[in-house]
Amino acid sequence: AKSGTARVIAHGPIYGASFAPGGSDKLVYASAASNAVRARVNLYVAAADGAGKVQMTHDGRSLNPVWGRRAIAFDHERLRRDAAPAYQVWLMSPGGTLRQLTGLPVAPLMQGLVPLSFSQDGTRLLAEYEGLDTSQAWTITLSGGLAVRLEVGGHGVSGAAISQSGATVLIDQGGFLNPPNAGKVASLPFSGGAPKLLIRSGSDPSWNL
Repeated sequence: AKSGTARVIAHGPIYGASFAPGGSDKLVYASAASNAVRARVNLYVAAADGAGKVQMTHDGRSLNPVWGRRAIAFDHERLRRDAAPAYQVWLMSPGGTLRQLTGLPVAPLMQGLVPLSFSQDGTRLLAEYEGLDTSQAWTITLSGGLAVRLEVGGHGVSGAAISQSGATVLIDQGGFLNPPNAGKVASLPFSGGAPKLLIRSGSDPSWNL
């Protein structure tokens, strides 16, 4: 769309959207026809003004897309009886080929991993394991699908962003479900380790480093 204007490109519930890397105005988004739990939701790619819309998935269970340099990461949802839907992270290659990346166990009150952001080269992914009273940072290496839970002192932390190099992750330590001043903003190595404190009393951080 032109500068200073806005345009609706999709109607109904939107379950995540992400611009293509490299300055393109294309974006991928997940759209459903209704808010019903079992409503079909799929991924679509279009220009920022809605032109050239293409449906990318047809399974009715694809959502939460994040566009990286090598692939689009998204959640494939499995509906369960008497339990929250379970998410596993899948990848879509530039040619449209789909493959499952993670296969973590998902407890009944949990939803599973939701992709958040890629490293600049698209080889590393930050995700959040979500569910009832739960928001925990995990890192995923695309080459082998290795998923690692980040923690400090044996306790999970919330993820905020991954550095452009993929070497570090920005985390919120203790702020989830607490007042903002109860949290600590820190950085942590991608594979885990000792945190570097950045802000002593704060929460909900972001960066573009």
